[in-house]
Amino acid sequence: MSSNEYIPLKGDSNTFFERLSDYIKRFDSKWENVIKGASNEKIDKYLELATQNNKQFVIPKEYFIYLKKMGEDDGGLLVDFIKGSTNIDVLIDYFEDMNKFPDYYDEIPLNHIVFGHSIEVETDIFLKYYNDFNYEINKTVSINPEFPEDNWFSSTFEKLLFQSVLFKYIGTIKKCVKSCIVPTSYFKENNVIDTLKIMYQIDEVCQKYGMMKVWISDQYNYIACNDIGIVYMKLDFNLHGNVWSDDEQFTIELSNSIKRIWGYGAGISAVPVELGITHDCNYVFLQSAQQVCRPTE
Repeated sequence: MSSNEYIPLKGDSNTFFERLSDYIKRFDSKWENVIKGASNEKIDKYLELATQNNKQFVIPKEYFIYLKKMGEDDGGLLVDFIKGSTNIDVLIDYFEDMNKFPDYYDEIPLNHIVFGHSIEVETDIFLKYYNDFNYEINKTVSINPEFPEDNWFSSTFEKLLFQSVLFKYIGTIKKCVKSCIVPTSYFKENNVIDTLKIMYQIDEVCQKYGMMKVWISDQYNYIACNDIGIVYMKLDFNLHGNVWSDDEQFTIELSNSIKRIWGYGAGISAVPVELGITHDCNYVFLQSAQQVCRPTE
């Protein structure tokens, strides 16, 4: 595949599903046969429970389309990416259980809706909505909106979906992968983390390798590619990610170059990466390659 194949089409919410489907079909032609949308009745019930029957709320249009097209089964996109469930039946059951605890809703930040529940770490995943019917303002996807240092997931629901597609399928295409992890302590300045600066520094290094930043990047996720390989770095409790390529030396050199930005030890050798295994604090970043370098079939 050429580098252009890794870049989804840009557009607005009206073309969201068509663009997403087109992107996934480049990797998986059977995806649309697997997904299953939620009924209007289930969507209404979920939104009533999730918003405590707030009739003025407005969720991002892309999320409403997601519910209509794949609310019962998204073909493994977000389930793998957030390591939890976004299935509407699971969410309805979850909220009905939470109704037994009146204080639960007091813990949900203002203007946020729970759209996923991570079973592995027992935490909710939040999507921001608004009461003024403006679809174009920031639609951040958050782990914990009340604490900015933990608020690293994705800048919009649309980008979250495209990011999850790339991460789900790229390990099936490139046979070599090199992990890259840098603790946040290496780039904290006065106990503050400048996310945009970190992404800019990564981009500077990747450009030297002829890589082009992809538009689904944001202040929490950096994605870039060229005809040789792909890099995906994610910032949450650590800066972590992978470099994928058919060129093993390329994966090692680029991964080490990224770590050297902050003087972090780059001599760590590649280790096998098993499907579904994550680093201890890396619960939103599922490893997708089966091993470091798969033999050519």
